[in-house]
Amino acid sequence: QRVEKRYKTYFVESDTATYYRVVDRYVTELAKKHTMQIVNFEPIVKALRVYNLFRELNSQEVEKLIVEGSYPIHPVSLFLLPRVSKVFGQNERTLFTFLESTDTGGLRHHIVSNTEYYYPHHLFDYFFKDFEEFYLDELSQSIVKTYKKNIAKIDSKDMKLQQVLKLVTMWQLTNSNSIYPLSKDLVQFSL
Repeated sequence: QRVEKRYKTYFVESDTATYYRVVDRYVTELAKKHTMQIVNFEPIVKALRVYNLFRELNSQEVEKLIVEGSYPIHPVSLFLLPRVSKVFGQNERTLFTFLESTDTGGLRHHIVSNTEYYYPHHLFDYFFKDFEEFYLDELSQSIVKTYKKNIAKIDSKDMKLQQVLKLVTMWQLTNSNSIYPLSKDLVQFSL
């Protein structure tokens, strides 16, 4: 407290568009090595026009970088990725660790072992395995406490409800409501 009062807080906003371009380039290279199924991207593009999660990109960039170029990463997962990096405070290192990871939940592992999208609950499982591993401010500690209390109440077989809780928790931890409020429709799109 003594130190905090001596300094002003200054927030630096990372260039999220750079994150998206890095992911696009990496996934495109990785996709060349692995056979990936053909997907109809039109419903995803239409949904992103409604939600407008990527305000820093124009509609062509959203379609080419976010939807097509970053497949199989679900657009909501990609939206959350730079914000998760802020929670960790490691920015680029967090991104590259995630992209290269062959651990369960890492992107490289997912591409090799799955044919579905990399949804936000996968991102949650990868980054938030153990909340005690990193420092959290009071608000984040409160969010984690609520998550732990609620996850204990959910039947272990109810995977959909667990996925919703993970999405909501990550949305709160990354303060994504300030960019786009979480709604039932967005939750449905995300899962």
